[in-house]
Amino acid sequence: MMFGRGSRLRGGRTIEADAPLDRIPIYAKAGSIIPTLPVMQHAEERSWDKMTIIVYPGRNGEFLLYEDDGKTTAYKRGEYRTMLFSQKNLDGKIIVNIGAGTGSYPESVEQRTYHILIPGVTASEVRMNGKSVHSIKQEEGCLAFTLEDQPVKCEINVEIVINK
Repeated sequence: MMFGRGSRLRGGRTIEADAPLDRIPIYAKAGSIIPTLPVMQHAEERSWDKMTIIVYPGRNGEFLLYEDDGKTTAYKRGEYRTMLFSQKNLDGKIIVNIGAGTGSYPESVEQRTYHILIPGVTASEVRMNGKSVHSIKQEEGCLAFTLEDQPVKCEINVEIVINK
């Protein structure tokens, strides 16, 4: 799938694509989950409290996020955190799970805002842990919504009912 267009492409072939400097094509396999952070100039310019998660639907998939302080070898003493992101694609629904963070390190955040993008999807309803999410919109060909200030050590289950 090409990001921002939501068009699905068959794999196993060569694609010749325009790649002007202002628009670089990005392709991701169905089921991919890609967490991203704001642009930073160096490791100490930390802003781990806001994260965008790009979820490419079509298959089940998962991503294990690893975090540490980015500066020292404290990870060797167990000072790091992991979080498992997963998605299940059911008939008419996408279930996105943000696992509870396990472990910690001195500068780790306790709350995080997640901005979730799902290319090529429109939804009639989004629920987080059973409660309706009202900030649903379309953004650059993606379903987009934000989960504000969520505790990192708590699991989040998001159910997206897809428009067909």
